[in-house]
Amino acid sequence: MSALTDHIRALVDRVITGSDVYVVEVSVRGERSSTVVEVFIDTDVGISLEQCSAVSRELSVLLDEENVIKGRYRLDVSSPGLGRPLTLLRQYRKNIGRACSVTVRSASGSVRHDGTLAGVTDGSVSVTVRGKDIDIPFADIVQTVIVPTFK
Repeated sequence: MSALTDHIRALVDRVITGSDVYVVEVSVRGERSSTVVEVFIDTDVGISLEQCSAVSRELSVLLDEENVIKGRYRLDVSSPGLGRPLTLLRQYRKNIGRACSVTVRSASGSVRHDGTLAGVTDGSVSVTVRGKDIDIPFADIVQTVIVPTFK
C-alpha cells in the first residue's frame, strides 16, 4: 500500500470504530484532476446501502478536513460484491456453504478448483469438489471468488 491509501485506510478505521463494519480494501486510482478513491467495506452478515452511505458521508468530511487528496476526487464506498476476490479470513467464514472457484499455485502454474466452500481454519480452507473435500493452505491460494448460483 502507498502512504496515501494507508492514510485513507486509517481514516476509514476511525469512521467504523465501534461498529461491526470492517474494511476489505482501499484503492486510489487516477490522476490529480480525476482521482477515484474506492473503499470496500462489509460486515459478517452483509453490508447495507445505509451503512455504505453513512461511512461515505463521514469519510468524505475527514478527507476534506485533512486535505488528504489534492484537487477533485470521487469517493466510492461499497460492498465488495460477488465478483471481487475474497481477501480476508472473515470473508471466507461468511461464505461457507456457497459455490466458489479457488485458484491454487502448483508446480506447473495454477490449478482451479470449482466447488463449495466447506470450511475454514486459521491456516486453510476446505472446498468440496465432486463430493470430495480438498484442504487448501491459504499460502497456496492465488484467488478465491464466490460463484453466483441461480435456483
